[in-house]
Amino acid sequence: MANKKAQISYSRGHESEKIAAYFLTNKGYRLIQKNFRIPGGEIDLIMQKDGILTFVEVKSRAQSHFGTALESITRQKKRLLLRAAATYLIKNKVQIPWQIHVVTIQYQPGNKAHITHYKNIFTCE
Repeated sequence: MANKKAQISYSRGHESEKIAAYFLTNKGYRLIQKNFRIPGGEIDLIMQKDGILTFVEVKSRAQSHFGTALESITRQKKRLLLRAAATYLIKNKVQIPWQIHVVTIQYQPGNKAHITHYKNIFTCE
């Protein structure tokens, strides 16, 4: 049963990333890369708009029993995102402005999704 639950979670996460990429593309962002991975972390989407490179964390929830999708961005998750972003910038010799955004997707009955886009969600601590 646990394996099936993990499989459902993975497919929901994968689907959420597709939805977020489509949503942002319709807002004028251009997709650069999906799922940039480093040891211990990952950036779901890397996009660009108006000369700004945007690292996007996608979070989704079907229920809010354990808090909202945005509340799941912990201090540790922020550190991992910043480390992954820095790695990407160095590895690709990027020298343009950049930000980290969060897209949350709250799934609702009837297979509907409420999408919220939080721009430049946090800065270095």
